[in-house]
Amino acid sequence: MSDDVWRLAAPARPRPVQREMRTGSPHQDTAPPVPSSATLDTSRAVLIIDGGSRADLGLARSLGFAGIPVHLLTSGRDSVTARSRYVTQTHAFPHWTASDDERVARIRAVAKSLRSRPMVLPSGDQALSFLSRRRADFADVIDHDLPDARTVSNCLDKARFAR
Repeated sequence: MSDDVWRLAAPARPRPVQREMRTGSPHQDTAPPVPSSATLDTSRAVLIIDGGSRADLGLARSLGFAGIPVHLLTSGRDSVTARSRYVTQTHAFPHWTASDDERVARIRAVAKSLRSRPMVLPSGDQALSFLSRRRADFADVIDHDLPDARTVSNCLDKARFAR
């Protein structure tokens, strides 16, 4: 099935429902609701690394549905996330057995090819470990919201995290 046919066969996205804020309740904030478009920057792309899990697919769908460009870096072109209509572009990415230097170089190349500085969101332990370990190597081209390296290490060590 061609991409054009797939796009035509895909169901239409539902429109978000506008809800009115009730007044007079002591449990509600008095500030008026802020439109989501005022707080969501859809001009910057997001990079997702791997794409092999349902978590990656859910992340791509959520971001894409919100209008955020999603770029998937994956070594498997047949991953379920790579086939999502919410993925703006799929980029070849070295397998996890490749050297960190190869993977850093690919992230830098993809980031530099985009119009604006992208954000990277790790969606699995391998991606989180790699990004935390090499964060200084791409800090000048990509934004991230990673905690400090020690916190990441503690979270990835499941036995230590459980203590």
